[in-house]
Amino acid sequence: IIYVRDILAEDTINVSRVSDFGTVVDSDISGNGQVVVFATNSRLTDADFDNAFDVYAFNLQSPVATKVSSFPDAPNPPLGTSFPTVNSTGTKIAFLSSASNVVPGTSGVTPIDVFVTDLASGIQRHVTGSAANALPDGSSFAPSISDNGSVAFYSSANNLTNGSTSLTRDVFFY
Repeated sequence: IIYVRDILAEDTINVSRVSDFGTVVDSDISGNGQVVVFATNSRLTDADFDNAFDVYAFNLQSPVATKVSSFPDAPNPPLGTSFPTVNSTGTKIAFLSSASNVVPGTSGVTPIDVFVTDLASGIQRHVTGSAANALPDGSSFAPSISDNGSVAFYSSANNLTNGSTSLTRDVFFY
């Protein structure tokens, strides 16, 4: 369970709202203290009907939890999403997904991909596509998001840039 403590107001809020004995992992809070992001396998919305991990954003002003890891063709990905990180203004969230049905053209086992969701516009970007618009040939990890929504991550994929022949993981900036 994730709690946020407002020291000035002497108030504590349960932002994860877990009620079905689910697990909450991988949390982050925006620099302005308004948005908390986390991954959970609890069903926090009526549209969530599986036990896969999903990423949620909890706005402390509303206070409402919004599922961030919904995709147009896969509202409930069969494999989980995790490791959310939020920018300082609470408007953009980066996270990982290993689901095989969220990127067009994928099927079966896929690498772990990085996605960025803009909460204001609802636009979601797949940031780990290759330079030739092919699917990545390796997984990506540890996204970190800047104020303007740029994302840094490391990847074992060799086809994210032209001419990459590295046998080790590289750091990328999108």
